[in-house]
Amino acid sequence: MSITKAFRSAALTVAILFASAPASMALERVEQPSSIPGAGPWDEKAWNDFYRTSQGSRLIPWDWIRALKQADGQLFLADGLARYGYLANPASPTPGLPVGFVVADGVLGPSCAACHTRQIDVEGKAYRIDGGPALADMGALWADLDTAVGKVLADTASFSEFAKAVLGSGYDPQKETKLRAEVDLWYARHHAITEAGLPKDRPWGAGRIDAVGMILNRVTGLDIGPGPTHVILGNMRKADAPVRPPFLWNAPRQDHTQWPGFADNGDRILAMARNVGQVYGVFGEFFPEKDASHLLGFNYVKANSVDFKGLIELERLVERIGPPKWPWPTDTTLAAQGKLIYQRPYE
Repeated sequence: MSITKAFRSAALTVAILFASAPASMALERVEQPSSIPGAGPWDEKAWNDFYRTSQGSRLIPWDWIRALKQADGQLFLADGLARYGYLANPASPTPGLPVGFVVADGVLGPSCAACHTRQIDVEGKAYRIDGGPALADMGALWADLDTAVGKVLADTASFSEFAKAVLGSGYDPQKETKLRAEVDLWYARHHAITEAGLPKDRPWGAGRIDAVGMILNRVTGLDIGPGPTHVILGNMRKADAPVRPPFLWNAPRQDHTQWPGFADNGDRILAMARNVGQVYGVFGEFFPEKDASHLLGFNYVKANSVDFKGLIELERLVERIGPPKWPWPTDTTLAAQGKLIYQRPYE
């Protein structure tokens, strides 16, 4: 086994151990009161809405991924994506989907909670921390999905089996031909950004993602070229600067966001801009059309998958997430020592 594969395997093992609680493990909610006045409580309705509100991401049609298989022949969704470190969501309106994965208009896509929900297992209890950085491997999911669809397309018999599973009782050869064209187009786009954008020698691994790199790749390399694929390969670069997803509490009140602090923040308009960019980084679609009646001569909304209403709701929910309170007894001696370190003058 190569060092890269060994590292990826170890990282995934750690992610699953720390992020996926067995079904018998009790789930504990960590207290997270918001520090933003009037934001509202972080209660069961709030966290369930956070887990299942769509932001307009369009990863793959739901009927397609339900029919896809892993390399070992199991269904792609057999474990609810737990092998990538995603967390179980028994309250999902679509049974079997993990936290932060939503089906909207027949298409599966991740939402904020997929990358911003942490779980820590301690002494038989699973502590759920909403807004915390997920220990999930989106890069592996991205690449494995590319491989699974590519395998289906590479073999006529495999595609016919896939088509019959997707179309069900409505199957006929003409519909299979139409489906083939749709899958070919999806794969041309997904494979292009997978090959050009995902680093292979140093994969992101669990708990890291180069969201900014992929936002730039999608907007400049996948969405503004000529149809039908809209791809401009020359505009894509390896997204090779993965970082831990930031925690979300207090994000709405910061002056700047992103790790380098380059994104202005602090009001509703800037929040919408921040969140729209995030959607494009995780499979949002954006095909601006020339239209002289619109700003700068383009219609940016007509062919745009962003769920603006959903983003407004998600931003309001994020305002209600507070920093987690320490759920275990405090060692007062260590706390006193830590306080001295925290308060010592900067040198």
